[in-house]
Amino acid sequence: RGDLASIALGCVLSAVFGGVVPRSIINFRSTHPDVMIHTRSMLTIEQLKALLDGTIDVGVTIAPDRYPAGLTGFIVDRQPFWLAIPQDNPLAAYDEIEPGMLADEPIVATTLENELAFWSNVRAITPTGMPMRIVSRVPDIFSVMASVAAGVGIGVISESLAQLPLPGVVCRKLVNVNRSSDHAA
Repeated sequence: RGDLASIALGCVLSAVFGGVVPRSIINFRSTHPDVMIHTRSMLTIEQLKALLDGTIDVGVTIAPDRYPAGLTGFIVDRQPFWLAIPQDNPLAAYDEIEPGMLADEPIVATTLENELAFWSNVRAITPTGMPMRIVSRVPDIFSVMASVAAGVGIGVISESLAQLPLPGVVCRKLVNVNRSSDHAA
């Protein structure tokens, strides 16, 4: 009933920085002030597992293409895709990037386990028939950004993450992309 209880909430970084998680907590607490909310930063795959085993009550994830049996969700936020680019990469000179400009660019992607979220992002910004040149696989978005800052390659990120300052990284909006980075609860 929302009386004197607690809720375990898993969330991805982009949903926090995009404002979805803070706004949701503020709105919920305005009508349920006695409910404690315990937030945990968790990758999408971790959240789906934790929801299934009851470790968390609610998750705010990158929207999966399909949910595991026993789970459902709905879109709570849509953000355009951006690129995180090493500051010395020639693409950094542009204000906006078209997908066709990414031919032969080295891409930093997440591990196969986490591609539920990020593979879809990388594939969404790659023109049909254009091969992707993945030069590094890393465990999470923090590692993607660190690799971009180190000049390893470019990374596909959501708009909220593009607003975070990081030395050595320039973020540019992707244009003419038919998908967005969606968050689901």
